[in-house]
Amino acid sequence: FIHRVASEFAVTIDSHITRQRYLRERDRLQLLFDLTNALVSKLSPDELFSAISEQLRKVVAFDVVVLTLLDTKTGELLLSNYRLGENLTWEFERTRGNPEGIPSAEALATGKPVVTDKIDFERFPSPTYRRFVDAGLRYSCSIPLISPNATLGTLELARTGGEKFNDDDVELLVQVARQIAI
Repeated sequence: FIHRVASEFAVTIDSHITRQRYLRERDRLQLLFDLTNALVSKLSPDELFSAISEQLRKVVAFDVVVLTLLDTKTGELLLSNYRLGENLTWEFERTRGNPEGIPSAEALATGKPVVTDKIDFERFPSPTYRRFVDAGLRYSCSIPLISPNATLGTLELARTGGEKFNDDDVELLVQVARQIAI
């Protein structure tokens, strides 16, 4: 009898886990669909970025989201738009600068996402990165915006706490970045 109850209990748990996985996948697909709708609409750049960050927040937890654009002539990153969480304040001294020494530079150079899960001043020696850490941000994900013709900039997300960005988050953010780049 106990063996049968345990077996039924295991089936119920497995069913619950499978359902949660499918619901999460449904939410991610809905995000990509809603994001596509926002991108093809006639929104201003500020309204579009707001729509993107709202859609992302439904599926991926973050405290900061930043969109940068690469100036191919100077190599500088232009801060295109950003959104801060409710409890964060950050004063940007400049809206453009050299990305050297920050995760964005590595993402641009490699064409691959860069996820930070610890403070690393050796890897990222820039004063900008230090300000990022001093503001309380601990985990970040820098995704290059790659179009068929060029790398256009980065999509940056950061968290003050919780967990680092996992592989599922990064995979989804790469898909989002591809759509934004197009």
